Amino acid sequence: MPYKITNGKIEQLRYSVDDVMHKLYEDKIKFLDLQFTGLMGSFHHTTIAANMLRKENFEDGLPK
Repeated sequence: MPYKITNGKIEQLRYSVDDVMHKLYEDKIKFLDLQFTGLMGSFHHTTIAANMLRKENFEDGLPK
């Protein structure tokens, strides 16, 4: 989880789906590097075009 430290205290940052989608548009982000851990604990990553991400993907996940 992303966090910031304010006055020596760790504060968790939370972003809504709309916050993320707005940031992608506002900053003209073209690609997303998705990082995750597989079922056996192996680290994986994949890169997708930002215009492929939809609000529904936050709930339903991405297709194979």
